[in-house]
Amino acid sequence: STDITQPNFNPYYYLLAHKSNANFDELRKNLEHLKKTRSDNKGASTTLVKNNIASFMEAVDIMKDIRRLSADDRKKNFYEPVIKLIEEISRIAHSMYDTDLARKDYSDTIRNALNVIQRYKFIFHLPQTIERSVKREEYEKVINDLVRARAAFENVDSKVFRNIQREVEQQIHNLRTLFRQRLTEFPSSIDDQKLFIRYLHSLDPRADPAWDCIIHQKAALIDVLRSCVVDPKQLLQTNELKLHIHDQATSLVDQACDVLTTAFPDLWYLIQLYQKKKLYPLSEVN
Repeated sequence: STDITQPNFNPYYYLLAHKSNANFDELRKNLEHLKKTRSDNKGASTTLVKNNIASFMEAVDIMKDIRRLSADDRKKNFYEPVIKLIEEISRIAHSMYDTDLARKDYSDTIRNALNVIQRYKFIFHLPQTIERSVKREEYEKVINDLVRARAAFENVDSKVFRNIQREVEQQIHNLRTLFRQRLTEFPSSIDDQKLFIRYLHSLDPRADPAWDCIIHQKAALIDVLRSCVVDPKQLLQTNELKLHIHDQATSLVDQACDVLTTAFPDLWYLIQLYQKKKLYPLSEVN
């Protein structure tokens, strides 16, 4: 070690570490200085002890008393009174502050509840808002409110919120039923069909309302065309009746043509949009 105070002190390491750049004359002068300092310190130490012998003896006596008292305390179980004292202090502290701490916890709970109510105030009014908007046929506003509420339900776990969520889910179910009914109306404009398809897809992205609309519109168109067909049994009637039936058949053909010219183009356009995947948002289609 290069530390002079350590028992494994090595002078060679000390010189290498601290005096590697010194010449021989400087080392000799340092050696003479160390010898002189050592001799001076010996005399100073002896003088210090002689001048303070009473203080040293008193310190030794005090250390002996401390050792004796420590031994007596260990025999008398010194720690037990301290433990009892700590327990008593803890009991008094709990009796003084437990009520205040409980009130603080209750106040924090109330404060947090008020913050949640203030932050998600629109959720508590959501069922009434949806009902009012549906009566006014403000479906776009209803969809936006539902999307916003779903995000809030995912972030907050509360019994009150779960009750509201169940009520909102029932309203969503009623909305789906209403939109499906509007979607199956025949005839209906292509703009209405696209609008209700988008609404239904917003309520349930896993569903395919566009395909359901195409199937219903096709079935309704076929039913209307079938209603234009003349009953073959009527063709066996008399000539006068046949003439009447002929006029009726002509009228039915005209009706069928009118249905085809008005309803089929929209159905065909809807099929084209469905095939090109333009009825749903691109991010969800991909």
